Amino acid sequence: MFQRTKSTWDGFYYFAITENQYIEYLKQSKKKYKVFKNVLLYKLLDECKISEHSKPYIFRLGDDKTSWM
Repeated sequence: MFQRTKSTWDGFYYFAITENQYIEYLKQSKKKYKVFKNVLLYKLLDECKISEHSKPYIFRLGDDKTSWM
């Protein structure tokens, strides 16, 4: 969608998580680094909302905050 719409990237990645994943995220509240498993990153917020419409929580990450493993 990003390439088809020729949108400009705002420098952030978006991803959505389920209720259970959000509970796991809250358990990590005191850690410096948060670990998210099985998420897809999107460059457009609208694409994330459309593709992950059943997941209630959307997060935004700056490119400098991501660690690619």
